[in-house]
Amino acid sequence: MRVLLFLLFGLAGCATTDQHAEPVQASDFVLRGFAALEGDPDEEEAQPRDWREQQRELRIAEIELACGQHATLALAEIPAIGMTRSCLLAAFDYPDDINRTVTARAQREQWVYRDLEMYIYLTDGIVTAFQD
Repeated sequence: MRVLLFLLFGLAGCATTDQHAEPVQASDFVLRGFAALEGDPDEEEAQPRDWREQQRELRIAEIELACGQHATLALAEIPAIGMTRSCLLAAFDYPDDINRTVTARAQREQWVYRDLEMYIYLTDGIVTAFQD
């Protein structure tokens, strides 16, 4: 946006920022800076912090909803026997690999998290074992 305005005013030499305002010279941008013409830059920095805080709160709520009694461990990214598939996804995201074994009685999965150096074993969608 700033580059576009600079090019626009730099090429035109003179323009207005408002229908009823005085013409603004390209040199005005250099002397006063973009902040004086666009608004307070501190407001722009405050918004991402608020956004990150909202995202953190949403993640906590999602984990608490998906994990129930295992929410405290899930928030600390510690697997527990009895966690569900949805709880693992909320707490750890998708694994790097899923190795599946299907038998007549059950479906077993090994979830591989390379960056965490962890293997989580599920039987019919419930954590039955893990290695870290």
